Amino acid sequence: MELIVTLAIFVICYAIIISEKINRSVIAMIGGLLLIVLKIMPWDLALTKYIDWNTLFLLIGMMIIVNIAGTSGMFEYFGIKIAKLCKGHPLRIAIGLGLLTCIASMFLNNVTTILLLAPVTLSITRILKISPFPFFMFQVFLSNIGGTATIVGDPPNTMISQQVGIPFVDFAIVMVPLVIIITVLCVVILTIFYRKQSYRYERKAIYKIMRLDENEFIKDKKLMKISIVVLLVLVLLFIFGDTIGINPALLSLFVAFVMLMITNGNKESVIEYAYESVDWVSIFFFMGLFMLTGALEEVKAIDIMANFIMNITHGNLEGTYSMILWVSAVFSGFIDNIPFVSTMIPVLKEVAPTFNENANLMWYALAAGACFGGNLTILGASANVVAVGIAKKEGVNITYTKFLVRGFFVTLMSIIVTYIYLYVIFIIL
Repeated sequence: MELIVTLAIFVICYAIIISEKINRSVIAMIGGLLLIVLKIMPWDLALTKYIDWNTLFLLIGMMIIVNIAGTSGMFEYFGIKIAKLCKGHPLRIAIGLGLLTCIASMFLNNVTTILLLAPVTLSITRILKISPFPFFMFQVFLSNIGGTATIVGDPPNTMISQQVGIPFVDFAIVMVPLVIIITVLCVVILTIFYRKQSYRYERKAIYKIMRLDENEFIKDKKLMKISIVVLLVLVLLFIFGDTIGINPALLSLFVAFVMLMITNGNKESVIEYAYESVDWVSIFFFMGLFMLTGALEEVKAIDIMANFIMNITHGNLEGTYSMILWVSAVFSGFIDNIPFVSTMIPVLKEVAPTFNENANLMWYALAAGACFGGNLTILGASANVVAVGIAKKEGVNITYTKFLVRGFFVTLMSIIVTYIYLYVIFIIL
């Protein structure tokens, strides 16, 4: 009976989350807490076993750091700098801003990156008197691709690394080369789509771009310098943190509060802004999902799902790997990849160990499929929804079909390349 009730609550919550009729954090928390109220899952187990506090603290720390850094104007500065380096050429600027978004998304939340770069993107397109649509497509696709590179780039990676214990460096060694390959191919695909954009602008607009002073976009020069140093130090700490045995979540929180202290942390307004900048909707959404999937483990539903996968693939390494990669990409293309990955993590904890030295192949397949699959449709990733919303305010309607046509080619290419790449380094080599 407990199994049926848990599955019913899980499916209902999942359906409502997909429909977006109710705020996703609210419905996830209600579902998770209801399972505890019904005594299907003990409260103490939810707190000590199933809610992944490392993931939550890592996200909170990074949110504080990124949002404080964003107030300095550093993203606007680099955006204008890139536009001038590209000599005002629209397609080159679109590629340049896309690559900046890709690199930034390796270490920062991709939604935040889109929000921080959107103002400068719109400023440039207004000067050139062209549609921001191609620019947003480059940035959205490359933000999701860049976020795949590290454990802090996209929440699914954070969840996987914290649950399984994959170190920052190990994850990056596998995924960064893959991301570089896919980034190059994505730029080629999008350039083919938007090559005619090269001729749709006023020549006089170039001079306006070249006359822009990037220094005027800096809101706080001191904070910008501090932010750059802090972000560089944080990346180094992530790289060497595993060697010295420091948890990434602890590093993230520690650096966040150190940054608060050295950026006039004695001012209440700074402290309040830092706390308000945390995306509490996402944090509570994660908490609810952890409780929902924890309940599935408690009633042995996860064992059933794991056995189902193994029966379909007959325990075959290549078959299981293919299934996880392609199913992750397809599902993540139509629903938010966070609840999908949250559900799959406990399942793979049962499945992956059966493949011994190739166990990590399954985790990388899940991470890559979930992140790259986010480029398939507007609903595939939060960054997509945010970019489409910003474009709509500018009078540019990015329809589901328009996005899907481009997203299909980018996603298909990404998954095919990923399949070959991971197969070679894990199975052949």
